[in-house]
Amino acid sequence: MTGNRLRRSGELALPGAGIGLLAGLAALGLALLAGQPVGWSVAAGMALGLPLALIGGGFGLLQAGGVVSPGVFAPAALYWLVGFPVARLLQEVLIGPLTGSAPALPPDVLGFLAYQAIVSLGFAIGFSWLHERIAPGWLRRIRHRNPGLSACTPSICATPRPSGGLGKPAGAPVPRRAAGPYSVPRESHELAGLGMGHNDRRFPRDDRLRLLSGSPEPS
Repeated sequence: MTGNRLRRSGELALPGAGIGLLAGLAALGLALLAGQPVGWSVAAGMALGLPLALIGGGFGLLQAGGVVSPGVFAPAALYWLVGFPVARLLQEVLIGPLTGSAPALPPDVLGFLAYQAIVSLGFAIGFSWLHERIAPGWLRRIRHRNPGLSACTPSICATPRPSGGLGKPAGAPVPRRAAGPYSVPRESHELAGLGMGHNDRRFPRDDRLRLLSGSPEPS
């Protein structure tokens, strides 16, 4: 029973956790580009990616449970206003043991957390953008076997309908515009296609109507 519950929770948290791990890989790559040793770069990526994966998975659980509304940025920004500084603090603490040294806190913990709270806005934007594109399809895929989606909102779990363009279902008839007081008759459009509009004085009116109807020229 506990195993099934953990598996279902893991399925719901997978999109957010995957984005957190992706952020850890990005930190690893940036450390390598900055010229850091390979061992230190791997430790920095792991120390940041694992906390972000756990916190990102928690966001996915909240959204799948209906606590956080999808497509709304404010809850994500507030979530990461706390979550991202915590992840960065854990990275600073864990990077020491992973590289063979003693764990240590930043010199100014409060200043460090305040700066990371400011930086968290940019991370929240990127996380929300990716999560809104990954999570809905994944949740629609597992909704029939995962009871944790019972409170899932229709905007996530509803199967998308094929569109016929401009938000209309496929095969929907396109309504014709009703003729207004300033509508141009169809014959005028056809005459214009022949280069003979209402103001074309090269041909008399009778000749224009005869050319349009295909009648033979009188002898």
